[in-house]
Amino acid sequence: MNTVDFTELGAFREGLPESERFETFRFFVARWDIVKARYIIQKANKPVGSLRVASAARVYGLDRPQTEESAVAVDETRGMSETIDTRVPVILALLKGASSPILIDGLHRLYKAYREGKETLPCYALTSEEEQLCRI
Repeated sequence: MNTVDFTELGAFREGLPESERFETFRFFVARWDIVKARYIIQKANKPVGSLRVASAARVYGLDRPQTEESAVAVDETRGMSETIDTRVPVILALLKGASSPILIDGLHRLYKAYREGKETLPCYALTSEEEQLCRI
C-alpha cells in the first residue's frame, strides 16, 4: 500500500471502541499511529505470521529483571492482567534500511507470552513503505 485513503481511515477509526481510536506507540524519538497500521493491515489483507517469543523478549530485555536502566519498561501488573490477550496479533514494522523489524504494537502481549512460556505470538508485519505511512 502506497497511500492511505483518509476518508476510509476516518471511518475505520470511528468503528473502533473509543479507547482505541487514537492509539500510538513511541520508541525513542519515533512515533506510530497504530490505528493507521491496523487499517493498512486490514486493507492489504495481510496474513498472520508468527513471532518467536523467547527471541523477541531477549531483544527487548524482557527476559531479565527491569531496572531504571532498562531500555523498555513494562507495567508488570498490567502486562499479566486478563485484559492482555496474547491471541491478538502484535504488529512488527521494518524500518527503512533495517535488516529486521521492530515491534510497534504489543509489548505487553510479548511480556505476558514470555512470562507464560508461550513459544510464538501471532503477528502482522508492515513493509518499510507501510511503516512510513504510519509514522507521526
